[in-house]
Amino acid sequence: LPICREAEIMRDTSKLQLQQKDLETSAANKLLEGDRRQLEDLSRERDVLNKTYLKAEAATQKQQDWLVVKENQKRNLEHQIRGFERHGQAQNELIFQPSKETETY
Repeated sequence: LPICREAEIMRDTSKLQLQQKDLETSAANKLLEGDRRQLEDLSRERDVLNKTYLKAEAATQKQQDWLVVKENQKRNLEHQIRGFERHGQAQNELIFQPSKETETY
C-alpha cells in the first residue's frame, strides 16, 4: 500500500508540474503573440514612413531639378541681356559716329 501511495503522490506531483508547465507555455505563447503583433505593427509603420520618405525625397529632387532649370534660364537670359546691351552700344556708336565725323569737319 505505501508503494501505491508513493506512486499516487508522484503522479499528482507530475500532473501539477505538467499543469504549471502548460500555464508557463500558455503565458509564453501570449507574450510571443503580443510581440509578433507589435513587430507587424512596427513593420507596417516602417513601411509607411519609408514610403513617405521616398515621396518627400522625390518631391525634393523635383524641386532641385526645377531650381537648376530656372538658374540656367536666368543665366541664359542674363547672357542675352548682356549681348543686347553690347549690340545696343555698337548701334549707338554707328548712329553717333557720322555726327562726330561731321562735327570734326
